[in-house]
Amino acid sequence: MNDWWQRHFPKGRQQLTINAATGETVQIAWGECGQGAPLVLLHGWGTWSHSWQSLLPILSKQFRVICFDAKGYGYSERTVTPDVMGHQIVEAQQVIQAICGEEPVYLVGESLGAFVALALAAEQRCSVRALCVISPPIYPHIMPNWSMRLFAHLPRFFVRTLDRLKVIHWFKPFVTRLAHQQQSEIYHRPEQVSREMVQEMVAPYFEHANSVTPLVEDTRLAALELAKLQQQQPNLVQQLQTQLSAIHCPSLVLWGEQDKWFPVADGERLQNALPNAEFQALPECGHHASGDCAVLVGERILAFFGRLF
Repeated sequence: MNDWWQRHFPKGRQQLTINAATGETVQIAWGECGQGAPLVLLHGWGTWSHSWQSLLPILSKQFRVICFDAKGYGYSERTVTPDVMGHQIVEAQQVIQAICGEEPVYLVGESLGAFVALALAAEQRCSVRALCVISPPIYPHIMPNWSMRLFAHLPRFFVRTLDRLKVIHWFKPFVTRLAHQQQSEIYHRPEQVSREMVQEMVAPYFEHANSVTPLVEDTRLAALELAKLQQQQPNLVQQLQTQLSAIHCPSLVLWGEQDKWFPVADGERLQNALPNAEFQALPECGHHASGDCAVLVGERILAFFGRLF
């Protein structure tokens, strides 16, 4: 799928090497467009840099926009070692430092990527000039999607066997239809979810071996953390909740008013927990706001960050 990268980034798909949280060396796919201060995009669960395609031409008018595929997703390398909770935070820090060094960055994350962005800022793992988070799962009660609840209970050996036998290739039409249904759920305007867009989004799952295991592993880890949260045991979600007061950089919280995964009230609660935050609800917009209402999201981000120049 090099043409997707070439269509959106002057240098196409680039690669860098990091040490995964499990200790393995992995290749990370990334791209950049535009000029100016670095603005790093962090994608959500089950997707890759493709999820930012509608926002790239808007943000790159004023920033050097950088996005990358998290380990195990899109065109980044997969690993065979079971992951540890919070690996996305450790690995995102390495990617940002490899590309931007010590230069302060503008950080934008959506869904799980927004959770990672909050953790990076709270733990001061990189120098964050300003922050924008879109619908992070910071106050979760349940796994928001039926497929997540299913994935969380799939035995590891079963999933690895499916990957080894490349069973996903046998069910390509079904997987594509399922992905289309899942995408329609996170859009308020599902007519925007075209067949071509979904086919491009799922392409890496068919092009790379061991593609299902990382998705299921991350879902299983998230379900375990949610269970610990409900049982009032130490967990990463609660830990981050207690660290929110340490995020002093200017922060914009965006939330789709029609988000079916996490209620908009969570955004207002998050604003109150952050020392220097502004909350903006997005009308007629679902969970995947960067795709559902890209123009509005882009305008809000540029206006907020623009005040800081």
